[in-house]
Amino acid sequence: MKAQSNEKKNWLLSISAIMAGMLLLIIPYLKTTAVPKYTATNVTVNVSGDHIQIKGKLNISNNVREVYFPTWRILDNQKDLKWWKGTRNGTEISATIDMKDHGYVAGEYVTHIYVVDQTGYVYVTDVTFQYSKKQSKPTFTNEIFEDNSGYRVIYTVANSSNIDHLGFPTWTEANGQDDIIWRKSSISQDDHYFFWGKRSEHNNENGIYHIHAYIKNRSGDCTVFETKIDYTKPLPKLISIKHNNVTDKAFDIVYQIEMPEGIDIASAVSPTWSYADVPSNITWNQPTIQWSGRTATITCHHNAADGKQKYYSHLHLQDSLGRKMIYGTELYLK
Repeated sequence: MKAQSNEKKNWLLSISAIMAGMLLLIIPYLKTTAVPKYTATNVTVNVSGDHIQIKGKLNISNNVREVYFPTWRILDNQKDLKWWKGTRNGTEISATIDMKDHGYVAGEYVTHIYVVDQTGYVYVTDVTFQYSKKQSKPTFTNEIFEDNSGYRVIYTVANSSNIDHLGFPTWTEANGQDDIIWRKSSISQDDHYFFWGKRSEHNNENGIYHIHAYIKNRSGDCTVFETKIDYTKPLPKLISIKHNNVTDKAFDIVYQIEMPEGIDIASAVSPTWSYADVPSNITWNQPTIQWSGRTATITCHHNAADGKQKYYSHLHLQDSLGRKMIYGTELYLK
């Protein structure tokens, strides 16, 4: 019995020794394959004008593939969230945030720091910063086309992505602002805003028309620009628009315009384009002008593109007083 007891004891000791040896082999393996815990130290935020530079130092960098700095304004509930891709040099990480992509909106911002390793995206830490510079007031140029029925105003506003709201109140000097009208704008390409106005909405007054542009940016600043249209002097009068010599290869647009006494045509040009390619294929042709008394016959010749059937054609006219008119038509080729 005593021999059996010793034998059992020796067997248990052998098993324990084997298990201990295996554990010694496993522990180093567990240490090397455990998911690393990333931390960042020496995190700094430098606000310089419209650019924010964030720097920090990782405790581990060997497995880091990429680093990202998602940023948003706290009050906007991540609607302006952008994932800024940072750079890494060893354990040093950094990113430069351009506030243009956040609309130059003042306020408190938060930036999270993520690293990407073999496990995916891993959150490291976050920082906040205060951006106090508000967007500078917008600058713009405007162009007015007018005729006897009304006017079209085109505003070109720099950095239109920062615009939050536009309004265009219009009135005449008659009867104390003539029941002022507020209009909204349509937006075209290349920062262009435009709207149409009818003189009939202002009792066809022949005086000065005042147009204000209220441009509000995302920072809350509102800038007001004023434009005037002078209807005290007679404008050129469109008599007719005709389509002549229309084939599948070319066509002519003929405008007859009666010019007021003492007012001449300073320049004329005719932009034309096919409906299928609006507006990438605009051609600007120089028309010919023939006079009969105060009536100008303006002929615009256009060549047609193969396979294009529907066309738009405009006439941009400027008189000797600097006023601009725009007339237009459309046609189908035979």
